[in-house]
Amino acid sequence: MSNISQMSDQEVDALREYLTNNFEEFSKFCFKVLTGQRLMHVDYYVILFAAIQKLIDQESTRMIINIPPRAGKTLLISIFLPLFAWVNAPSGQTILTGFNSDVLAECSGYIRTIMTNPDFKRVFPDVIIDPNKKSAEKLGTMSAGVLHAIPTTGRVTGKGCGALVEGFAGLMAIDDVIKPDDANSPREREKINARFSNTLLSRLATMSTPLVIIMQRLHSDDLCGYLMKGGSSDVYDWLNIPGIVVEDAGSEAWYKEQIEEFGYTNVKPILYNLPESKDRKYESYMFESKIQKISSFWPIRKDVISLLGLLEKDPYTFYSQYQGKPVSKGTAALKASSLYFYDSIEEFGRFAYTFITADTASTVASYSDFTVACYWGVTRGNADNRKLVLIDLVVGKWEVPELVVEMRRFWREKNVTNRDRLDLKPKYFYMEDKSSGLFLNQQFLKDKTVRVKPVPRDGTASNAKFDRFLNAIPYFDKGRIILPKHHEHLSHFKLELLGQTSLGPTTNHDDCADNVSDAVVIAFSSGSMSYESWV
Repeated sequence: MSNISQMSDQEVDALREYLTNNFEEFSKFCFKVLTGQRLMHVDYYVILFAAIQKLIDQESTRMIINIPPRAGKTLLISIFLPLFAWVNAPSGQTILTGFNSDVLAECSGYIRTIMTNPDFKRVFPDVIIDPNKKSAEKLGTMSAGVLHAIPTTGRVTGKGCGALVEGFAGLMAIDDVIKPDDANSPREREKINARFSNTLLSRLATMSTPLVIIMQRLHSDDLCGYLMKGGSSDVYDWLNIPGIVVEDAGSEAWYKEQIEEFGYTNVKPILYNLPESKDRKYESYMFESKIQKISSFWPIRKDVISLLGLLEKDPYTFYSQYQGKPVSKGTAALKASSLYFYDSIEEFGRFAYTFITADTASTVASYSDFTVACYWGVTRGNADNRKLVLIDLVVGKWEVPELVVEMRRFWREKNVTNRDRLDLKPKYFYMEDKSSGLFLNQQFLKDKTVRVKPVPRDGTASNAKFDRFLNAIPYFDKGRIILPKHHEHLSHFKLELLGQTSLGPTTNHDDCADNVSDAVVIAFSSGSMSYESWV
């Protein structure tokens, strides 16, 4: 016999009021009902419960939570939170979706198990299962509340979440939205991202209906990356709790580094602090090329040694799923420590010469390549010590004829005679002689508005993009390629360069990398500026 069965009605009323206003205690209650055990205390749960409370209080209506596997996210958000919504509003509606239909069915089944428990029924007598709505896909209450557990590819027509009432009355919870095997497919990612924007968002009852995405990162352009880089107009509160926790994890500076590295624009970090505790200590280890104090997010689950072992054996899984920092499955060619920056071109004095390179595209689709044009300077001095300096660049997506206008504009902007700085006048505009570049070369050679040099590539030994980029790595490592520290497109440029891997770019783009590859040949190939020497 349970303690609750022995309580008086007044005691049960007091317990109901207490649990209805405290999600953390409600979760502990549900866990005990479901398993017969007490919910283990984990220090990061304090952070997780605080973030979830923001959703309940509707202080946050859009949230992304990245946290390692088996960390309790599904238990708290996909099982206990929908049930908590019914406790507060039995007529509320929730949509729970994700790629794994078995997990969705289990979540729905656990909710049904809790609701039919005698202790739960006594404390919450108004939250009663509708006998006509008790399937895994559709669970309901006698007050017209509904939980829809729908796979990512399932039909949501006619289904909704939230309710036209005050307060917390349901949510949309997206739990691991894409299969790991599909994450590297641009087509599959595009389908998921488009479905979110075109279908799922329209299922929210009101603007204040909470939407939370909980997932391990799988790709820089998965749904989280798509949204955090401005795929929709919404700004998302973002909580990232990594597997290996450094001492400043959760700080503004720690988040800022990731925001700049990945080019996030539509995020508001959820700040937190994970101090030492009796269960978790910070100890000194070699991590990310330096000795620093680190700890495990949950030592009893995975200790630091096992996480460092995962990093060594499987960097993709470690960084993407455990750190919330998606990388490619391939080996990255360039390290962040090999990037060097300058504040002003005056640091270099007069250049030996300047030139422009470009990698162009002629469509504006979301999945298409960017057009990138770069203005470079080569410093004077010994050939073995000369540096390649990126002075300016333009990044965009334009269709013909706007593409012609933009490239011509960039050339004219730089091709200005300044008697004090004749070195800044570019010698040539080097353009790949294929696709849209072929058209541009023909146009500019004909109208002579741009001093263009076509770059032949098809059928040559230099046609392997990643192999060409590898030729630039030694120059990065020696500090002979210098980037502008304060340029508006620096984050985009860095993200793409660091994402070049043996299995393809993590960003799906290589436009900046192609510019670098071309510029390295021009600047460092035995003083020659002839592309015939490439073959």
